[in-house]
Amino acid sequence: MLGWQATPFGGQGELEFSQDTLLLHAGYPMTGITRTGSLPQIPFEMELVCRRKLGNDFFCGLTFPVQQGHLSLILGGWGGATCGLSNLDEEDASRNESTFYLWTPPEQTMHVRLVVEAEGLRVWLDGELRLTQNLKGVRCEVRPEMLPCLPLGFACFSTRAELDHMRVRPFVQGS
Repeated sequence: MLGWQATPFGGQGELEFSQDTLLLHAGYPMTGITRTGSLPQIPFEMELVCRRKLGNDFFCGLTFPVQQGHLSLILGGWGGATCGLSNLDEEDASRNESTFYLWTPPEQTMHVRLVVEAEGLRVWLDGELRLTQNLKGVRCEVRPEMLPCLPLGFACFSTRAELDHMRVRPFVQGS
């Protein structure tokens, strides 16, 4: 994928790219990609389609910049159903106000849309608004294992995942 490179986690699985789809083989523990091209300016939006192929941990760990630092959107973590943002005020996605639960079985496609604005963000999953997070006065940082994904990256944890149709663009109010 042009503008992206394999994330050097150590123990990462292989990446296979074919016909606009990236297959991330399970790593021990993580496999991912990190942006080498231009970075988005806030406000921006990202869209992607992902799916768990095999495994029971997060199939989407999308790390991105926010005004106050960086966050990771986690889908399917902590045994397969925990979703949310890591980290808000030093609490990860399994134990902060953004936590929600959604089991996504293998092979089920998930369309993700993320909008990041100056003081907050919103996440839609399959067209449904699932998360609105005010970031004003919130300390935003990623968990240590996600540091190699900075400033913008995608990873999966001990899980084989597929990713396609990822795009990053400026956010235009009303879109």
